[in-house]
Amino acid sequence: MTSPGEAGATRKSTTSGWFIALMPLIFALLAAAAVKGAENYPRYIPDSIPWWMLAVGVLAALYVVTIILAIADRSKLDWAGHRNPAHWAWALLTAPIYLLVRTISVKRETGRLSVLLIVWLLLAAALVGAWFAADYFMPELIEPYQLPFL
Repeated sequence: MTSPGEAGATRKSTTSGWFIALMPLIFALLAAAAVKGAENYPRYIPDSIPWWMLAVGVLAALYVVTIILAIADRSKLDWAGHRNPAHWAWALLTAPIYLLVRTISVKRETGRLSVLLIVWLLLAAALVGAWFAADYFMPELIEPYQLPFL
């Protein structure tokens, strides 16, 4: 049995891993763009499609992109000398699950932690916090975007 980092695996992050970690920010930007675009250009989006369906569509597309990025991330870590990189199928259970398993496998092989999970969690918390802060401090801004089923 070799000690961490002895097998030659020193790389702990990849570009695709960083894109996965930045997904909450990417979602916020793309969902806001989709919703505001539908409001500003109503001829392209039928009135029967509410704002939250656009946001769910963006979320579903980014879910698929996250799986593709997890496949690329595993491939790149395998190429960089990791013996047992996290399997991309963990991304089917969501990005933070994949990043958690990835962090554990990177720690085992390199002896160093990867910050990708922490970045994802901080961005997700900032996104949720921003929504609640806007709801509390500027309710007139958030009022048109209340979910009709809650």
